[in-house]
Amino acid sequence: RRPPRSTPKPSSAASDVYKRQVSTQSTWDIFQMRNAKFFMTICPSTNKVLKEFPFASAADVSSTLAKAHEGYKFNKQVPLSTRIQKILNIADILEKRKMECAELMATEMGKPIKFGVFEVNEVIGIMKHKAAVAEGALQPQILGPLAKKAYTLLQPMGIHFCVHPWNFPFWTVMNTFTQSLLSGMSVIQKPSPTIPQCAYLVEQIIRDAGFKNNEYQVLLADTDHFETIIGDPRVAGVSLTGSTRSGKSIGALAGKYVKPFLLELGGMDPFVVLEDADMKKSAAQGALGRLCNSGQVCVGAKRMIVNEKVYDKFIEELIPAVKGWKVGDPHDPDTMMGPLARYDLYDTVRQQVKESVDKGSRVLYGDVEQLKVPAPLEKGNFIHPLILDNIPKGAPAREEEIFGPCLSLFKVKNDEEAIALANNIPYGLGATVMSENIPHAEKVAEQIDAGGVYINQWFPMDPCLPFGGCKDSGVGKEAGIEGFSIFANKKTVYIAQIKLKFHVQICLLYTSDAADDTPCVDLGGRR
Repeated sequence: RRPPRSTPKPSSAASDVYKRQVSTQSTWDIFQMRNAKFFMTICPSTNKVLKEFPFASAADVSSTLAKAHEGYKFNKQVPLSTRIQKILNIADILEKRKMECAELMATEMGKPIKFGVFEVNEVIGIMKHKAAVAEGALQPQILGPLAKKAYTLLQPMGIHFCVHPWNFPFWTVMNTFTQSLLSGMSVIQKPSPTIPQCAYLVEQIIRDAGFKNNEYQVLLADTDHFETIIGDPRVAGVSLTGSTRSGKSIGALAGKYVKPFLLELGGMDPFVVLEDADMKKSAAQGALGRLCNSGQVCVGAKRMIVNEKVYDKFIEELIPAVKGWKVGDPHDPDTMMGPLARYDLYDTVRQQVKESVDKGSRVLYGDVEQLKVPAPLEKGNFIHPLILDNIPKGAPAREEEIFGPCLSLFKVKNDEEAIALANNIPYGLGATVMSENIPHAEKVAEQIDAGGVYINQWFPMDPCLPFGGCKDSGVGKEAGIEGFSIFANKKTVYIAQIKLKFHVQICLLYTSDAADDTPCVDLGGRR
């Protein structure tokens, strides 16, 4: 994909400095290179530079906004049936280019091929589902007993600015913007600097599907440009999938400029195993929920809260379940866990785990000193899974979100203690409850502070389900029917039914000099 032409090509000297950073495997930050106005995307399996990309300049931002506004004006005039067909075209193209997408995810952010294919299949399902429900979701909604006297319309208002992470390069993006394109908006996507090639492939697929008039554009903008973009009157709203810290910054900007916003943020999701749960099933779901995507999942099962009556049995089942997750080359079809997406993430996880053990956590499985995978993968960001318990207060495994394959176990005496521990964090994204007694599980689920609670299955990626958190895990819901109304104007239209020959208009007027503030009733004249 062509980079913005107005940004200068990075110097070889700056490139060499960056390569030395990576080769020595020091903690690196992509934004340290802002002064060079470019960044590099790194293969996490080798820590070798893949490509260099320039950050968007102020001129690029201005041009992209202008084009997006034209795209919005074009898209809102296109018949809904045509927009629906274009979304279905995206599904068809993804089906044909599925392996290409999966291979690029494996190369650019380390997702194993089998999970990359799974992600693309999920996106295909999302496209088909949203296309199927769009007509019903976007048609006028009659209001209550007034019959045809009042209804609401969902009308597009401009540009949807999306800020997306790197961990699900296709799913998070397409799960958010599809409803905006269907409703008649245009979209500017700001991808993570970790996955620019995936972002440009998404853009190409969308254009090939028929959105050829700047309805969707990728913008490699630095955070310095966010206020310019969000404050632009042509931008109707902003969505972010990312950290709580980033969400607070985006929310503050959206509030400053009175823009609606959707935030899907961090989490420390509880995975609650009740005493009447199936242990083998619970262990399998727990391992999936924590090791999927190498533990780099916002709704990952980061805290396993287990009833003491079944705690030992759960561990017996969990250890072999975790052992079954093969760590290796993400391009190998047998690999279950690839590398962490960046070296700084890998380094942070190692530090969090080491500090947790130093503070007294017990290692049930794994070796803190041998987290690194041996040759020939030793140059990548590979890390073996680890199981910890007896985690004290103050340890990162108890207090912080660890974005890596660390399973943290907590033993509780009863349901009340499990619920209290589940809620004793500032986050509230998702939760899982395992039990063979569904009424029992539902009773527990209703008391957990989370945007979604999933019984006997870790996070079903179902486009019918509204998705979003509470507390520090976010604001608003994407997916589901609710997703169509996030950035649209829900306009109320009321039609008065005047059948009387005369009518009386009554106004309650409060006089400023009335001692007792008693209202006077003023009967208006006949007309």
